[in-house]
Amino acid sequence: MIQTVLFPAGAAYRHAPFDLQIRQLLDGALVKTGMGNAAERQAYFSKLDKQWKQGYYQEFQKIIGNTPFPEDISLVDMDKKPLLKAELMDKIVIIDFWATWCKPCIASFPYLHQVYKKYADDPQVKFVVLNSGSGNSWEDAYKWAQANPQFDFPFYYNQDKKLSSKLEITSIPTTLILDKKETFVFERWALKVKSSYKASMP
Repeated sequence: MIQTVLFPAGAAYRHAPFDLQIRQLLDGALVKTGMGNAAERQAYFSKLDKQWKQGYYQEFQKIIGNTPFPEDISLVDMDKKPLLKAELMDKIVIIDFWATWCKPCIASFPYLHQVYKKYADDPQVKFVVLNSGSGNSWEDAYKWAQANPQFDFPFYYNQDKKLSSKLEITSIPTTLILDKKETFVFERWALKVKSSYKASMP
């Protein structure tokens, strides 16, 4: 009986653990099964999270990619502070290219933000929400970020006009993921953002 009640919500949560609505549905299902203790339910969620990370990390490892991240980067944050290569070392880095005029980029932000919130406190994961600089100035990126405080992930601006060609990016939105050796292991058009992030984050 318990498994029958939990199966739909549990399967959905394992597929998208960053989705708050699915988590709430599963939490409610757990309460109905008699798991009224909040700590017990949290332990159950932690177990599912661990299973999800292990499963997707195995898939993540299968993705072929041997292109190193360029040595000479010129990226600045919304205070115009340069992003240093040292800040990317020994981390999994999610780089999401966007521009203020790119409607699909903006449409992907709610999903990206959910994933960001899940990993925001993980010191091994770094998000770089990078304005590509295509058709945008730093001021454009800054004004947009200030006008949209609901997205509090770290925004950056690309000052290297050759970066797209270095990374072979021909369109945006595009999401790149670097492993801890600063090698690209994933690239996906962010129009498929839901499946992209879920299938790539360890």
